[in-house]
Amino acid sequence: QSFTIDTSKIFYQTKVMATGKKVAGYKKILLLLDDPTIAQNPDGVYEIYVCPEKCEVNILSSSHPGFVNVVDLYALTVSDPPDYLLVDITRKTSEWIKVGQPFPSIYITVLFRGNRLPENIESKQAGQMVVAGMRVVQKK
Repeated sequence: QSFTIDTSKIFYQTKVMATGKKVAGYKKILLLLDDPTIAQNPDGVYEIYVCPEKCEVNILSSSHPGFVNVVDLYALTVSDPPDYLLVDITRKTSEWIKVGQPFPSIYITVLFRGNRLPENIESKQAGQMVVAGMRVVQKK
């Protein structure tokens, strides 16, 4: 599932379908953003949310129970950027993903959150982040 976040579309939300594999042990659950590129730097951050059900984007904030973290874009600025960015979602999913049970379908939201300008207005300059694919894996 490739997607682009820019000023015209400041979020991407999708259901990540379960594969039927059972959750093993207490290993980390990771969200991988494949082949990410930043074509234009944002005037803010890209936030990651993970929820067991679809949520309304307009109610999301860092105090929302599904908030995981912001995407670390620093790795993409080096001369040999990584093939993927990873976000550890273990802590957020541990309440509803049970060991020994099949991995459930989950909703992932990537949302641009603009910096606050001097007039306390949120910036709308989302830059442009392109991601070739997204997947959830359990660390071996």
